[in-house]
Amino acid sequence: MLLNNKIYVVLTTILFFIDIAIFSMTVRNPNYEKFRFETVLTTEDSFPFQLYYEDNLDFNEEKSTAINVKEGKSTVYFEIPMEMDINHLRLDLGYGRHTIIIHNMSVIIGAKTFELEINKVLDSRIQNDARVKLESSDRLVVYTSGDDPYICIDITNYESIKRYIDILKIRTVVCAIIYCIIMDLFGLLVLICLSYKPKHNEIKRHGLYPEQKILVLIVFLICLCGGIMISTKYCPDEYARFILTDYIFRTGRLPKGYEKDVIIPGWGFSYALRPYLTSLIGAFFMRVVSVVTDNPNVIVTMSRMPSIIATLFTCYYCLKIGNEIFEKRIASFAFAVITCFVPQVMFCGMYLNNDSLSLAAVAMGAYYLVKGHKTHWDKVSSVGLAASFALCLLSYYTVCVWIAFACWYCIVSCLSDKTIDKKASFMIKRAIFIAVITFCLSGLFFIRNGLLHNGDFLGIASEELSRQEWIKQGKDLIRYNPGVESSNSISDMVFNNDAGWIVDTTRSFIACFGYLNVPIPTIQYGEYYALIIFATMMFVLIMISKKHNMLSYMIFANFALSSFSVIILSVMQSYYRDYQPQGRYIIIVALLIGFVFGIVAENISITLDSNSSIGDSKNLLIKNMVTIIIIVLWIFQFVRIWFESMTKMII
Repeated sequence: MLLNNKIYVVLTTILFFIDIAIFSMTVRNPNYEKFRFETVLTTEDSFPFQLYYEDNLDFNEEKSTAINVKEGKSTVYFEIPMEMDINHLRLDLGYGRHTIIIHNMSVIIGAKTFELEINKVLDSRIQNDARVKLESSDRLVVYTSGDDPYICIDITNYESIKRYIDILKIRTVVCAIIYCIIMDLFGLLVLICLSYKPKHNEIKRHGLYPEQKILVLIVFLICLCGGIMISTKYCPDEYARFILTDYIFRTGRLPKGYEKDVIIPGWGFSYALRPYLTSLIGAFFMRVVSVVTDNPNVIVTMSRMPSIIATLFTCYYCLKIGNEIFEKRIASFAFAVITCFVPQVMFCGMYLNNDSLSLAAVAMGAYYLVKGHKTHWDKVSSVGLAASFALCLLSYYTVCVWIAFACWYCIVSCLSDKTIDKKASFMIKRAIFIAVITFCLSGLFFIRNGLLHNGDFLGIASEELSRQEWIKQGKDLIRYNPGVESSNSISDMVFNNDAGWIVDTTRSFIACFGYLNVPIPTIQYGEYYALIIFATMMFVLIMISKKHNMLSYMIFANFALSSFSVIILSVMQSYYRDYQPQGRYIIIVALLIGFVFGIVAENISITLDSNSSIGDSKNLLIKNMVTIIIIVLWIFQFVRIWFESMTKMII
């Protein structure tokens, strides 16, 4: 039985109506952060204090909340629902004669506080039987008499509050879209589990399967939604990279690296001294969208497009690799989902950085390694591999070590290929061909760097020269804090303080956002560790008990050696330079983890051929339950983290 177009149409229709229901429920019942009005009062007598909130001056009891204020000094706060536009607040100060001192007032939305200017109360509507006296900028005395004295506060006077509420409303819509996307992702999982015909019995495909195309679209939409919402203050190094992107956007020129406009404040150097392909691409998108709008939020989102697109391509190439290596579509799906839905991978796909580009470059290169092995290293595969080499060189230097292991892979592949005659001359010709293409695609930057900076084509020495020049000018720069200053040896740095370096790197690789100041709950780290350990144990048993084709072993070895190398380089950088145990520096380890899960899914899942009975197909989901549970748990973990932790970084 092969899934036909009718089944795709039925599933699409069902998901469409489910999405409409989810979107409608989410927008109608938004999960806003609490809107809280807070003030400090001092009074000699107790009195009932009631707060009315409305979008106009037609106040009613349904839209109010009350509390009894006791004598003395106390902090009073009211939580207000945010399903409506709130333009005015009315403070009802009970009845009778009282002298009430208001020390300060503020509106708190989530973790953001907006201080209200007490002197503006004097300009607001005040009921006749209440008099106010401004004793200082933060001290208002209210004299009440009569049955219903009150003060009105016009929230529309505070543009920052209105703007923030508007952003929250946009967030609700975007979150509703994310809910729908996640539901569609589970629908895809059901679809591929029902697609039980082995790939080798199907017509050979050069593209992705329908559900795989939807998965790529889902990854793109999630990253785009994050790119729209995530605040720059939570994105490591984004500001430093954005000033370079903005310089290219504004001036239309490539920087030399020493211009004041591109120097990172506090650090004394510019990222223009290192490869900045992401900034070039971001500036291009900014220039295109500037024709339509100059909205700064849109401009910032466009600057993030390189990372968004890079994560899309990571998913695409994981699926392509899986389709070439695995016989079962669910294994390809598992490889892509596990890799891309590592929360840190998805987070890096939401803001301007080089990490996402480096991951996409390695995924792309791994695909062309597989393709080259199968096509006996034709020119198309060689060009694709050269392009991935160029992207590695133009992202992070630490990931360039992957190129060395890729070259080793190519040599082993050529030597084991019985169809290639005169292997030595063939490898030399292909090596020269790939090197030339790589140089044409990436060499211009390094040549320009060498000419501008006295032969320093990598820009590493120029960074330190730039810092020293700014220090000579009297600038107080942030001092590097290498591990060598706080540890006697590298092993001390790594293992001291309860293996703090290892713990911080591992946690931030999985999910620790912002400047490592937005972690996830400890129990969730444990759940990730449990899933990875379980899959690794299954992987070891499978590799011991079953024989695999040479291609699987070679790709695994490539991912494993590359992962080990970037970890070593991250240790060295922490020890000798800046002590930053950052998981994003070892982001390509996600490919190794994803590939391990893919191997496990390939070997514990079953497929049925076209001659299988209906009774056999009914048991398909049950027999694939382990694979399904692993994928569902991994996706569910990401969903929890998105709504419990990542939304804290929204503006």
